[in-house]
Amino acid sequence: MQRHNRIFLASGLVVIVGLTVNQYFGIWTVLAVLAVYGAGVFVWVRNVKRKDRNHDAAPSHGDP
Repeated sequence: MQRHNRIFLASGLVVIVGLTVNQYFGIWTVLAVLAVYGAGVFVWVRNVKRKDRNHDAAPSHGDP
């Protein structure tokens, strides 16, 4: 539950920062930052899930 609260707060902070940046730099900068942030979160979540599944015998198809 704590992790979800942290993610929610981080998302809110990103939205506020994004709106502030939007006033100064425009929408394309915001979209680029959000794309990088989204990719980082995606990789982080995937790594966390992989750690949770590390004790499983069968490797996933994506792993080399």
